Amino acid sequence: YRDVQIPCEILEEREIINSHTVLGGHIMESFTSIEGIRDGALSHHEKFDGTGYPNKLKGKKIPLCARIIGVADAYDAMSSDRCYRPRLPREVVLEELRKNSGSQFDPEYVKYMIAMMEELTNSVSKTTENTDQTVQLMQEGKVISENTLESITVLDDKVKNIATSIENLSSKVGDISQASDLISQV
Repeated sequence: YRDVQIPCEILEEREIINSHTVLGGHIMESFTSIEGIRDGALSHHEKFDGTGYPNKLKGKKIPLCARIIGVADAYDAMSSDRCYRPRLPREVVLEELRKNSGSQFDPEYVKYMIAMMEELTNSVSKTTENTDQTVQLMQEGKVISENTLESITVLDDKVKNIATSIENLSSKVGDISQASDLISQV
C-alpha cells in the first residue's frame, strides 16, 4: 500500500494506463506527415493548469497539437459509448467542456469545439426541419416521388433523342430537297 491505503496493484495499473502517452509519443517519433504529432501523442493528457501527465506541463508550454488533441480526445471519450458507461448526452458534454475550460483544456480550443458542436446541431436541426417540410409537402401531393422524378428524367432523355433525330432528318430532307432541285434544273 502507498498513499492513502490504495493497493499497489491499482497504483501500478494506473501507471500503466498513464504510460500510453509515452508509448504513443515513441511510436509517433518517425511519423512526419503531421507536424507536431509526436508531441500531440505524448502530451495530450497534460492539463492547461499543469496537473496532467506525463510531464505536468502548463498552459502554452503544452504543445499546440497536444492541446487540440486533448479537447478532441475528451469530446470523443464523453460522446462515445464506453464499456463502463453509455455516451453522455450532448448537453453534459458541452457543460463538461465549459466547466474544464482553462483548467483541463486550453480555452481557445474549447471555444472552437463548442462552436463546431453547435454548428453540427444547427445543421441537423435544419435537415430535420427540411425533411419534415418535404414529408408534409409529399403528403399534400405537392412533391413528386423519386420514382416519378426518375421517370421524368428518362422521358426527358427520350424527348431530347427524338428532337436530335428530327434535326438530323430535317437536315437530310434539306439535302434531298437541294438535290432534287439540282436534278430538276438539269
